[in-house]
Amino acid sequence: MFDDYTTLIPVNDRIFSTSVECTYTIPLPSSSLTVSALPKLGIEFDKIYQSVVDTTLEIFAEHNSASVQATLYIMAEKVLKDNKHVSKVHYELPNKVSSTPS
Repeated sequence: MFDDYTTLIPVNDRIFSTSVECTYTIPLPSSSLTVSALPKLGIEFDKIYQSVVDTTLEIFAEHNSASVQATLYIMAEKVLKDNKHVSKVHYELPNKVSSTPS
């Protein structure tokens, strides 16, 4: 199917390819922070990281979405919901360009 918004001609061998980058913000106290003070904050950094990875893989692989933007929104929304210490989430999913000549 070809419409006014399609920029690529239809083919049978095109694949969707991207690399996923996610950054998130965990606000920390503005006072002098040392490595030894981190455990006293009560933030489980490793659990947050694993939650972000698991959420990203699960939703990206399994969610049937109408657009990449909708998928990104759902992933970010779940990261924020599941991790009370995370205040911001940013995803980037750039299109990967094929290195093979056409």
